[in-house]
Amino acid sequence: MLQINSLNYICQLFGENYIDYLKQIPWKLHCYCTIQNKKRHYLKNDSEKKAMICLINNWTKTNSESFVISINKLLSLRDDLEKLGYNLKFTAKTHHEYENLLEIWLGYKSHHNRGFKLKYTFDSDFIDEIQEPIIIDNEIYYPKILQTEDDFRIEGYMMKNCMAKQFLHGSIYIFVSLTQNKKKRINLQYRKGLLIQSYGKANTLVPNELQVGIEILTNRFKKYSTISWKKERYDFL
Repeated sequence: MLQINSLNYICQLFGENYIDYLKQIPWKLHCYCTIQNKKRHYLKNDSEKKAMICLINNWTKTNSESFVISINKLLSLRDDLEKLGYNLKFTAKTHHEYENLLEIWLGYKSHHNRGFKLKYTFDSDFIDEIQEPIIIDNEIYYPKILQTEDDFRIEGYMMKNCMAKQFLHGSIYIFVSLTQNKKKRINLQYRKGLLIQSYGKANTLVPNELQVGIEILTNRFKKYSTISWKKERYDFL
């Protein structure tokens, strides 16, 4: 059965000219779940409305939770954070971008609630050697070890993958972002000096031309098979 409160919620997202936007989306597909609160949200500008149109149309291609409930959760979180002084933009156009934006905003809230952030601290010599640019002919590879919660969230957002949720696993694995000529970018996962996983943007296969850079980086890691690190608090409020 069509839920009027869900339809009303979608209409209010787009403001007075909501009819023009409803024509661009399969709104009926998203009006069969009931929102459990009476919160109403409004997109700030045309840019946000265009992003929302893209997100709704992409949402129909996934087997994810209710669109209306998910957006209500995300924009309710934005309201809470903006009361704390944040100025946040809605930019998600795909389900992956929605999940990463949610993780980033949850990170802001967690920082405020805890009063600190978390990071993994490594020996400085290890960081210096691993992150030394790899130069092969005219190609330059830039390795970066993901250390902070923010590093993981930003990487997940840029790579359209679930890296934002991998910080907890950083106590066991070392995660690296490897960029070729500041253009092509991949993610690598190491444990005890060995490469465990490698994946490209949106979890695609790693381009063959990056394999030589991966091989050199992995040889660097082999020297540190017994490396240890610790989790620390920082950026106290």
